[in-house]
Amino acid sequence: MTELECLRNSLVLTETDPTKIESIFKGIAKNLLNNFVIRKGKKLYHMVEIEFYYNLTDTAHITYKRMTEAGEWFNHDYGVDLAFKSNEKSYGGILIRSIECNGKFCNGPLKTRALLFQFDALGEKGAVPALEYCPRAKAIEPIAVTRYNISERQKFRYCIPRELWIEHKGYTAYPWDYKGNPKYR
Repeated sequence: MTELECLRNSLVLTETDPTKIESIFKGIAKNLLNNFVIRKGKKLYHMVEIEFYYNLTDTAHITYKRMTEAGEWFNHDYGVDLAFKSNEKSYGGILIRSIECNGKFCNGPLKTRALLFQFDALGEKGAVPALEYCPRAKAIEPIAVTRYNISERQKFRYCIPRELWIEHKGYTAYPWDYKGNPKYR
């Protein structure tokens, strides 16, 4: 089984216990942030910040209902999700909040969606964004923080370590204050 097939399988959630779902999300976040990039044409984008939404958790009231297969892109008013397999009872996805390519950061889910899903309908073949297995040279431990502007007890937002997130000026959802302390814990 390829790494992409393993990732797709992890996006088929069968667990319904919210406390167990939290550890599943952590494993998926670690895998995505360490082992996958988003390829768009010739550019490779590392995911910097991702956020999980699933209607069987406390996020039910803010999770868009959808009918998706595991691994599909799901565009919505607030950005783009990497979708979980859905059915009538369970649905959700992983919001791609921030990405980085060659030291240049794109911070925020709307800016990220705009960058990834801007193409020329008459040219630029291969510009549709797709996940690709590309492990980091040195593994990182994702940081779990609360969601920006959403009062939730669960830390379903994951990002790269602060020292790697070098470009964030003006990004109000940046998870650390000027002293390096987490803002939203």
